[in-house]
Amino acid sequence: MAKQKNKATAMWLSIIGALLILIDGLVLITTKTFYGIWHYGGVSTVAWIEIILSLIIFLAIYLYKGHPKEMSWTIIILSLLTIPFDGGFYTLGAWLGLIGGILYLKE
Repeated sequence: MAKQKNKATAMWLSIIGALLILIDGLVLITTKTFYGIWHYGGVSTVAWIEIILSLIIFLAIYLYKGHPKEMSWTIIILSLLTIPFDGGFYTLGAWLGLIGGILYLKE
């Protein structure tokens, strides 16, 4: 029972994290304004990288049952890659995705 609950927690943390990263990318595209202190790249570059990486995280969450270890590492690496592109509040999305990926790995 606890293992199932841990897996659900990991899934929801990863989903919420990827969703925050996706929202950040969409907000950047629509407002063309950064909401943080530091970023690597211009507004459109950062926005599209965040959108693409978050969609890949969603795909990894979907494919988790077939290859749990590989998908866990994919979520962890992609979350780490989005940290330099996030700024301000939305860095929380990358950290939540990272924690979710680590919890998936513990399964």
